[in-house]
Amino acid sequence: MPALTAILIAYNEELDLPRALASLKGVADEIILVDSGSTDRTCEIARESGARVYSRALDGLAEQKNYAASLSSNNWLLSIDCDEELSPELRSSLIAWKERPPEKNGYDFPLMTNYLGDWIRHSGWYPDYKLRLYSRNRGKFVSVLHEGVKIDGPAGRLQGHLLHYTVRSQQPLQTYIYQQL
Repeated sequence: MPALTAILIAYNEELDLPRALASLKGVADEIILVDSGSTDRTCEIARESGARVYSRALDGLAEQKNYAASLSSNNWLLSIDCDEELSPELRSSLIAWKERPPEKNGYDFPLMTNYLGDWIRHSGWYPDYKLRLYSRNRGKFVSVLHEGVKIDGPAGRLQGHLLHYTVRSQQPLQTYIYQQL
């Protein structure tokens, strides 16, 4: 049965982090959060949930995630972002996966994005398969345009969704557009 470390990177994630951490309970044997200078309660929330918290200046997303991976006590890693959570079906798939020897060096599952309160299930946004479960001896994060895990060999696939909660209201979007004018 493979032990599993969840890795997260953070900066001012106190609003989203509790949901992400709650979804990892009973799945992750260890949680590592690497923070890049939060000024809110991010680190406190993570510690209260039993995560090991480290601080490091951000020099790139792939680099930050690989640093988090290097701190793991386990070979198998599950990377999620602070604004994501495991669906109940994905949690069940991961628990079942832990009951047998892994057949692949990494596994993907679909990301489903929530935008302004609605789930996007079209326009190339869904299904957006992400490889987020991998053996650190056989894979690592690389960055081209967006960071992603590259493994040796083909990936397996797990059932369930990684739920991504993106823009909550139009206010940040309107502010951004106004600032660009």
